Amino acid sequence: MEKDFINVLQKLVTEYGKDVLLNAKIAKHLLADYTQNEYKRELDLLLTAIEIGAAKEITNAGDLTACKKAQIRELMEKKFINETAAAEIIDVLAFVLRGDISASAEYQSPQQLSDYSQTQAQNAESNTFAPKNSQPQNTAAKFKIVGVVFAILCLLALGGYVYYEHYKAEADKADKLFEQALNAGERGDYQVAVNLFSQVIAIDPKDAVAYYNRAYAYAKLKNYDQAIKDYTKAIALDPKNASAYNSRGIAYKELQNYDQAIEDYTKAIELDPNYAFAYYNRGIAYAELRNYDQAKKDAKKACDLLGECELWNRVNR
Repeated sequence: MEKDFINVLQKLVTEYGKDVLLNAKIAKHLLADYTQNEYKRELDLLLTAIEIGAAKEITNAGDLTACKKAQIRELMEKKFINETAAAEIIDVLAFVLRGDISASAEYQSPQQLSDYSQTQAQNAESNTFAPKNSQPQNTAAKFKIVGVVFAILCLLALGGYVYYEHYKAEADKADKLFEQALNAGERGDYQVAVNLFSQVIAIDPKDAVAYYNRAYAYAKLKNYDQAIKDYTKAIALDPKNASAYNSRGIAYKELQNYDQAIEDYTKAIELDPNYAFAYYNRGIAYAELRNYDQAKKDAKKACDLLGECELWNRVNR
């Protein structure tokens, strides 16, 4: 595990408190600013561990060793994460939340986190003690400086807590709006769904799923231009979302822009080679362009994957 990433987690916990690692959505939002989109592997592992409740279990555990083993098993069995990676992120959480430096698996020696902890202490000491050639300060001056630093830290902590509470309230509000929007869409109230997803996006402009769902609602309202804009935004936020490419392709197809639709379906297939609906939709687009040879290939592939052979039968008449 990158030491710089552990530094980031410690800084986050220092400024916002340990509770920030108990909510995956809040942690993801704050860490995006702290990491500047670095440490993707570490961040994915961390958020997965938080989602299964590992951080909460570690925080409250009486027998920390047994708790760590249980959380590693959870990650392996429920999230299919290999033992090395699971042990790695659980050890880091235990270190950041509880100061534990014992290792859970053979991926590292038990000394690794201990060495890191000692390095951190040495770094702190190097910032505390004056160099040999400096002039000593008198005791009153030292206490004055300590008092000022303490006051600044208190103000920073208070500001961080206020921000955390505000963001948590906003995140909870966004979750409720998201659920209401889904319910509206299921009822067929697509304009209501658009309005509610817009409120979610206003709270969290980086919510790729909200853009995707609003795009779907726009498409249901036959507002394909706006649907394409939202699908494009969802793709920008989540470039590996094959469904977003396939759905944007459908919107292009509705506007009879078959070449662009084929390009999107092809990208969806590149991301997911077994995406039956993308083959099916691309086959339809090729048929519209009278490229029947390619349409037959895609129809056959869709038939094999999906068991839906209506398109295959149609192009082979």
